[in-house]
Amino acid sequence: MKPLHLLVVALWLLTVTALVPARAAAQAPRAPAPPSAPAPAEAPPAPDTVAPPESSNGVVYDNDNDQDRVRVGQDFTLREGETAGDVVVIMGNATIDGTAHGDVVVVLGTVRMGGKAVIDGDFVTVGGSVRVEDGARVERDFTVVGGRADLPPDFAPGGQRVTVASGPFGLRFERFLPFFTRGLLWGRPLVPDLPWMWLLIGLSFFCYLVINQLADGPVAGTSATLMEKPLTAFGSGLLVMLLLGPVCLLLAISVVGLAVIPFVLCALVIAALVGKVGVIRWLGLQTLRQSAAETGGEAFRAFVIGFAILVVTYMIPVIGLATWAIASVLGLGAATLAFMSAYRREQPRLATAAASPLSTPPPPLPYTFTTAQGSDMNAAPPPPVPTPYQPVGSANPASPPHTGTSPTPGFASGAASHLSTPPSSAALLPRALFRERLAALVLDVILVVLITQIFDLIDTMRGLFLGMLVYHIGFWTWKETTVGGMICHLRVVRADGAPLTFADALVRGLSGIFSVILLGLGFFSVIRDPEGQAWHDKVAGTFVVKVPPGAFS
Repeated sequence: MKPLHLLVVALWLLTVTALVPARAAAQAPRAPAPPSAPAPAEAPPAPDTVAPPESSNGVVYDNDNDQDRVRVGQDFTLREGETAGDVVVIMGNATIDGTAHGDVVVVLGTVRMGGKAVIDGDFVTVGGSVRVEDGARVERDFTVVGGRADLPPDFAPGGQRVTVASGPFGLRFERFLPFFTRGLLWGRPLVPDLPWMWLLIGLSFFCYLVINQLADGPVAGTSATLMEKPLTAFGSGLLVMLLLGPVCLLLAISVVGLAVIPFVLCALVIAALVGKVGVIRWLGLQTLRQSAAETGGEAFRAFVIGFAILVVTYMIPVIGLATWAIASVLGLGAATLAFMSAYRREQPRLATAAASPLSTPPPPLPYTFTTAQGSDMNAAPPPPVPTPYQPVGSANPASPPHTGTSPTPGFASGAASHLSTPPSSAALLPRALFRERLAALVLDVILVVLITQIFDLIDTMRGLFLGMLVYHIGFWTWKETTVGGMICHLRVVRADGAPLTFADALVRGLSGIFSVILLGLGFFSVIRDPEGQAWHDKVAGTFVVKVPPGAFS
């Protein structure tokens, strides 16, 4: 087929309603040229004694000669003895028994060409089958795209005969065609008069039922979230869908995040499935007027009722497609909120560092004392050094007042090569403020940029991003802080007080990518978070605390 013909097919698919009038206006009249001398007057023709055929079953019969025919959503029949110009049928079936002096284009419909059919132009059908009877003629190209062609053995068009994606693919497309024309174009995801659609409904019911029974906890949490805050769930679902594309793109650009993309997509699919089952149970519970805490038989009954409601709603034109979209967004958002709520419940609730003097003091810290040579080992140890959580004399009123050097406010004294407090109490230190963390980050960025420029190590933004990631992970593993953190007296500690490991630093660094790429929202969350944690701190289970001067000397 000529390239021009392919272009014509695409234009018919996209702008056929605007193309046909323009083509008809630009086409020259088909009447013969007027003679040089006036012809003698002729007797008027006898009136047509044949009455125009009536329309039945949505089929339109046309008797106007050499006129273009355009039908959208209707069937068209050109009877034997009738003529027409160009014929265009969109989402309808065509029957050609007469003569078409122009082209015949049928999109998303079947075509039958009778034995007396004559097409003087091209014939093109897209997304439908064609049956040609013996004796039919096509004077120019004959093209079938995405459908089957039932042709007689001696059929030969005047031009080229082109068949694109026929055979099994064309058969599958033809089976899918009723779902497209009577389902999606009507705004409904389910077409009840298609037999294979009920098989799909049964398979979906089985899969959703398995999720409802095996993942009862997440499904119950999702339905409870929908009962408490449906609007928040809908907004969260929209936010997740909007951020999915930019997040995957930025992860791909960073190269390191390429390994994270499959996990992100898998998590999204699981959240969508659990969320859809949660929406189904929520609909059933709303119908039964029960709470989301019901389990067992009540949960199963709610699931069955909710699934039936969705199936019936999906069959309604326009409303069905809107319901499907709203249910998908609600399920994704509710599943996301339920996951975040469950994650927060798993995190240990630590006491804040800024404890008042009247609050219950923490257990005494294990101090180690050295004695001079020859001293009495059985002598009582000196009184403990007061901490900001235990003022002088609060634990033991009878103890003598401390006369040594006053410790640094807000910290335990005695810091040497490392913090004087053991790891178990490091998380009790005061949290770092946002401005302090920002200052440390700026210093680290300046340091990495200077090093890369001096040694000409990295010349691209992607390389600089990768260098920052390696720099932070390495320093967190080695010193539990960075150079900027040392200058600003900051340290990264685990929530349980255990030393920071390479795995912790790696998780914190990779999750920090999300805090960066989402317009820095992960870092700004430190301002509003009661524990002063960023997103990557919550994922890794860490805190950023203030340490006394000299802690890293």
